[in-house]
Amino acid sequence: MAQRQSDTPVQLPTEIWAQVIELLDSEDPKDVRCLRQTCRRLLDLCDPAFCKVLHVSRPELAGIQEASFRRHPQRYGLVRTMVVHPQGSSASSHITVRGQGLVASSDLEKMISLIPEFRELRTLHVCTIAIHDDVVGIPRVQDYLDTHACSVFHRLNQTMLSSAFTELRECTLLSMQYHPIWINPILWAPKLISLKVSFPTIDEQHEFPLPPPKSTPLKHLTLLVTPFTDPQIVSSILSIPTALESLAFDDSRAQITSSQGILAEVLPALALHQPQLQTLKVHAARKRNFSLHMHTSPFDFTQLTGLKELSFSNHENCPINCFLNLPAGLETLRLNNEVLLFALAERLLPLSSAPNFTCPRHIEIDIDLNFHPPGDRPQRNYFYSWRREELMGEIDELMMNLPCQSITHTKRANKEKGRVLAKRTNDHDTFKTTAVRILLCTDPELVNGHSRNDLWEFHQCGLEREPEDDRD
Repeated sequence: MAQRQSDTPVQLPTEIWAQVIELLDSEDPKDVRCLRQTCRRLLDLCDPAFCKVLHVSRPELAGIQEASFRRHPQRYGLVRTMVVHPQGSSASSHITVRGQGLVASSDLEKMISLIPEFRELRTLHVCTIAIHDDVVGIPRVQDYLDTHACSVFHRLNQTMLSSAFTELRECTLLSMQYHPIWINPILWAPKLISLKVSFPTIDEQHEFPLPPPKSTPLKHLTLLVTPFTDPQIVSSILSIPTALESLAFDDSRAQITSSQGILAEVLPALALHQPQLQTLKVHAARKRNFSLHMHTSPFDFTQLTGLKELSFSNHENCPINCFLNLPAGLETLRLNNEVLLFALAERLLPLSSAPNFTCPRHIEIDIDLNFHPPGDRPQRNYFYSWRREELMGEIDELMMNLPCQSITHTKRANKEKGRVLAKRTNDHDTFKTTAVRILLCTDPELVNGHSRNDLWEFHQCGLEREPEDDRD
């Protein structure tokens, strides 16, 4: 009797292969790509996982991707996430030189023109490239970047006219060069929860008017504007969500930063339209607005009666007026730049008797050294030389001068972070200070992707993956 030949993996039932494919990471198509190359059967089975997350990170391949979708229109309905974000730190990763000119953005525009076809799209990120230190010496780079941003977002503005966004939950539209982004259609998305946009502009006379006030489910909003933006534009946008939970606001997006910005004018509108707002993250137009020399504050946060958490990401190293004009119910105040703790403790003590001084229950100082200029970034093993005892002494001094319940001081360097926590005990007169060094691989918070401080809200577009894509 002939011996029965054993089944090969490719002969496994479709149901088994479907379970295997579900276990693969669709955020990074590398594993899916390897599996689908096994045979034609697996290529077809892998299509939903392979098309689920569409990365357009290499401009020179965008035309190939666009042509692939045109040849296989059944794949349109498989895309759930689209990321258009040219990435890489080297000049060659951003800009390809052909002869005497630079590569145009036409292929990226072709991919953007497909957005209306992606009817099941849940997440959309479009972010143009930024100027990096290592491309400054390349001729005409600035002109190229300006043209790149203009062409990409000009096409996006046109494309949104025919896009329904019926399933969209999360959207990021960021131009690193100034270019107004028309957001009327995006604001109509019936399921949109999170929106991050730079240089937003609206047109109330267009065929896409703004949605009525208090009509959308938007919960989390990030606005990056210039110091000269019309505050009425921001006010109109803030009036649309039914109940916004968090706002990140940056009015420093201009080369000229001498302006006071528009935050002071935006706060009354925010209090009027979103009185229940719980979290506000601020990147003010000028660092001097929050400095040692300012014993008054141009900003009145007391209007935000529902605010529980307030974060400052553009302040000087002794920001005493970050403690002025705060809501009575504020629970957490977070500072995201370097702070001179002894100087802050010394200056806050006499200021604490001022009628507009407020000390929340929790003070957090969270510093990410990875945002420092390249020459000032920490070397490896930074925390081996971490002067934790000295830092603990400085926090003790600050704790004695402030009536808060706890102070947390966090530093992030490379893929580690160190934390010092001072917590007041039950008798309110004494407190205990502890220090801990946390490795990336052992800290669930870091492993789950929350490894940066609030500055990350205002830096690039928060996208780090650079997977290659070879859809055919």
